[in-house]
This record gives sequence, C-alpha cells and structure tokens, in this order.
Amino acid sequence: MKARSVVWGVFVLACLAQLAFASSAMWRGETTLRGGTLYHFRSDPVDPVDPFRGRYVALAFARTRVPRAEGADLDVGATAYVELAVDDEGMARLERAQAAAPAADHLALPVLATDATAVFVQLPFERYYAEEERALEIDRQRWQAGARFVVGVRVLDGRGVIESLRLGESPSPLEADQILRPDPEAPLPDGLFEAIRAALPLAEREGCRSRGCVLFEVDLDREAGQEFVFVHPMGALSYWVGTGPGWRWAGRLVTANHERVEPKALLEALRATGAESAEPALRDLRVGDRTWSLRR
Repeated sequence: MKARSVVWGVFVLACLAQLAFASSAMWRGETTLRGGTLYHFRSDPVDPVDPFRGRYVALAFARTRVPRAEGADLDVGATAYVELAVDDEGMARLERAQAAAPAADHLALPVLATDATAVFVQLPFERYYAEEERALEIDRQRWQAGARFVVGVRVLDGRGVIESLRLGESPSPLEADQILRPDPEAPLPDGLFEAIRAALPLAEREGCRSRGCVLFEVDLDREAGQEFVFVHPMGALSYWVGTGPGWRWAGRLVTANHERVEPKALLEALRATGAESAEPALRDLRVGDRTWSLRR
C-alpha cells in the first residue's frame, strides 16, 4: 500500500512539473507578445508538402552567416546571442553574434556551423498557427502568388514569438540567362527552358539565381533527337529528352556514392573536357574523372 502511495505521489509531482513548465512557457510567450519589439523577417521559399498540415502554415528560413563580435568564442552547439538591426526596406537583419547577451534586441540561437570570422544560425520560426481553414487558405494564396511571407516577430530577452504573417513580394521569375551553360551563346532549343522552369519548385528557382544551375547537351543513347542534362542548384543531375513536340524528364544521373557536385565546378569541368557517354553503358555520363549512371 505504501509503495502504491509513493508511485501515485511521483506521478502527481510529474504532472505538476509538466503543468508548471507549460504555464511558464505560455507566460513567457504572452510577455514577449505584449512587451517585445516588433521585427519583420522575410521567409524563404518552402516546397509544397502535404496540404493537410493542420492548423498552421509551414515557414522556412535558410541558414544565415552572422559575423562574430570581436573576441566571441562560439563553437558548434553553443548559444549565440545575435543582435538585430533593420535594413533600408524595414526588414530585420542578423547583425552580429556574441557569446553573452547584449543590452540591444537580440535572439538566442544555437550555432549550427562556424568559420574563421562568423557563425551560421537559423531562425527557429517554423509554424504560424491559425484556424485550419485560414491556414490552408493562406498557404494556397502563397503558392498561387509565388510569394514569400513577411513574418512579424516580437522579440524580448532573446526570445521571439510570431505575431503576424502576410504575403510579401513575389520573387522575380526565373530567366533563361540565369541558367549557366558551357557555351552561353548557344540558343536554347524551343520549349526546353519552359519545361525545366515549370518542373522546378520555387526554392530551386531561387537557388538558380543564388547558387547557379547548369544546362548542357549530351548524347547518351546514340540515337537521333536532342538530350540535355540539367544540374540543380544543390548538385543533382536530371536528364531531359526531346519528344518531338516537347520535352520530358527521362531520369536522374547519380554517381556510385551518390555525391553531389557544385554546379559551377561542374561547369568549369565541362568547359575543360566536355561531356561524353561512358562505355560500355551508353547511358552513363562522364565529365572529367566523374561518371554518373542513369536512374529512372
């Protein structure tokens, strides 16, 4: 009987502790919303996923490189206290990372990676909660407009709480000259660029502008008709084949260890050595000392 009383006592204490923790988190959130400074952040594009995500809209923020304050000793896994500033367009900017909390507005963020003079962090705001129907409608509007969100965040004592969400400006459409080619003067075959652009998620269109995408002609099947390889911004290769009236995606090309290649580095190799089908499998691709095999 005594043992049972002890078990029940431990259970009650655990429940009270969880309730206290949840209440404390709610109190901190309400305090931040009431007394925090409002900053606006542009979200990054996020690929469409399962639309039945419930009562929230998915948000995405890329890793950001933030300069270290002088003398700040920050390793991976440490907490960086990142000062905030506002740019000329009224958007928040991550200004400087410190090892101790400054008096200025800041966010406490974990360090994901480092280099000699900076740390890499990521904003933790992943969800904007709303009524389910409203959340789905916001998401539909975002994808129809191809726009980013502007996220209003209240900041207080290193914490940030989302206060508002609105559609921001639509990113400019991907242009044909933003795809890199070994011979930039060679004309693009009719319809190929449009087919590739239509197949790209918004995030990859953005990636073509910032990291670069590569497109080059190949002949992997030794048959009549045009074939092209498109190198995505993160280094994946897709194979496109002309079908007479249009173009179709015909598979992906992978190395034996599934390595990714920097698009601009592959572009330099193409200009130096060109591309060829690798014997004995005609549908394999060789550029320099790398070989990719076709997968469907």
